Amino acid sequence: MTRALPIVLTLVAGVAGAAQAGEPTIYQDDKAGFQVTVPDGWVQVNLAQNAAGALATFANDATGQLLVITRVDGPTDDAAKDDAAFYATLEAGVKKAARGYKKLSSSARKLTVGKTKKRVRAFDLWFRVDRDKTTVTMGARWLFMSGYALSLMIDSPSKKSDAAAQKIVSSFAPLPPT
Repeated sequence: MTRALPIVLTLVAGVAGAAQAGEPTIYQDDKAGFQVTVPDGWVQVNLAQNAAGALATFANDATGQLLVITRVDGPTDDAAKDDAAFYATLEAGVKKAARGYKKLSSSARKLTVGKTKKRVRAFDLWFRVDRDKTTVTMGARWLFMSGYALSLMIDSPSKKSDAAAQKIVSSFAPLPPT
């Protein structure tokens, strides 16, 4: 039997409390154990209705994009086994929650933690959804830690994922040891 973490797909409409825009920065959360490169033009925001488990949210007013990072506690044993059924269950949860879901690509991978031999399992998923009478491309990456998973979701307000969104998703990684 495959055990999967609950899937949280948050599509957010309102944004408030933006910080100052600046140079590309590496945002890191030492407690949750991740980092992500946030390019110029993106600002950290506080959502009017913060999603359950949300650790960080960023918005790009120029492109209308939103980036949400969440944490879900639960078993990650099947991801550690690189169980294809686990990833299929994860994708099925996204498909169920996303109106008009159409898969574009997916990839299970192992990310190296800094210069150590430790590896963290990750799953990338690119898909389209219907939102407000338009098609939006979404990028997601899950990092499967011991006893919890982190997810990053970013939207591209078109039928294509843009290079900036792809770069953000690929930068979402476990923190190297200090």
